[in-house]
Amino acid sequence: MEPTHDDHKEFIFRSKLPDISIPTHLPLHTYLFENLSQFKDRPCLIDGNTGEIFTYVDVELTTRKVATGLNNIDIKQYDVILILLHSCPQFVLTFLGASYCGVGDYLNFSELITSDESNIPIMDISPDDIVVLPFSSGTTAGAAILIMQRFGIIKVLELVQKHKVTFAQFVPPILLAIVKNPKVERYDLSSIKMIMFGATPLEKELEEVVSARLPNIIFGQVV
Repeated sequence: MEPTHDDHKEFIFRSKLPDISIPTHLPLHTYLFENLSQFKDRPCLIDGNTGEIFTYVDVELTTRKVATGLNNIDIKQYDVILILLHSCPQFVLTFLGASYCGVGDYLNFSELITSDESNIPIMDISPDDIVVLPFSSGTTAGAAILIMQRFGIIKVLELVQKHKVTFAQFVPPILLAIVKNPKVERYDLSSIKMIMFGATPLEKELEEVVSARLPNIIFGQVV
């Protein structure tokens, strides 16, 4: 008997949103800061727990200090490093500092930033070089990033209202907890224009509940 072959159909689900342009002409850190002079004094990172704000120029300077500190402990291009931190600005600063190195010993963040940023190593980095293998949800945007160490419904509502958050990332169970909380009516969440969700699909019923509270929201799925 001749072997049979099942027909395999390919199903491709495409976003309704336009494709994101991914630059290939510059390394990550160079691309991020190439127009620094235009927005150097704007907030870049906001620590939701302490209220501390890092401007773009603060972030650029500190990441160069981190890069120098990593170089001082002999971290070289193509080395692999592990950043073990909770959600905090120091994670971002260390990550970008490692990008400068083209990427050891244990070292505290406070020790890294004591380095002289003028001694940053010069690396011949290709835009095609791998800079990160993320094992968690990411934070990508061209605006200030609000960082929380741990989730709390009321804290989220307070921070969204205070900082006028426009782009929010939630998993559906947390989104459900927020919209079902009776205290949500006390807070102005109208600044949110887009909600990205991941980990599990957003059920139609939940989408309708959220849309009823925030009718101008655009939904996006993280994959």
